[in-house]
Amino acid sequence: MNTQYEAVVHRDNRWWVIEIPAIAGITRSRRLSDAREAARNCIAVTTKASPADVDVVIVDVVVPRPDGNVRHLLDETTQVRETQRKLEEAAAAVVRDFVTELTTGDTRIPVRDIGFLMDLTPGRISQLSKQAQHRADADPLPH
Repeated sequence: MNTQYEAVVHRDNRWWVIEIPAIAGITRSRRLSDAREAARNCIAVTTKASPADVDVVIVDVVVPRPDGNVRHLLDETTQVRETQRKLEEAAAAVVRDFVTELTTGDTRIPVRDIGFLMDLTPGRISQLSKQAQHRADADPLPH
């Protein structure tokens, strides 16, 4: 059974310093992508375990700011990705509504022309139009 250890990584000049609090261990790596492996090896040497039996979870990545404060990159990355996801959902809704407006009613524009305008394939325009129609059919309240 693997034993799990938490590690905190911080930048120190050109190195990533990896702290493993459970064993009071410290190691380092040049690349962040190597930090987990460096921690695993440090833990294995310290505890006399096989590296294969050690799992490492990086719980924080800290880098200094010019003003002397620090940034917690894992938290910030999670927040940025959540914001990105919400913006992408909102943008997709705007595109679907726009496509629906252009493909229905008296001023219906051909799918190929909408595709040209939006730099999307006619097939993608048809998909978006159908998605918007399904949403409209499923939503009993008019907007």
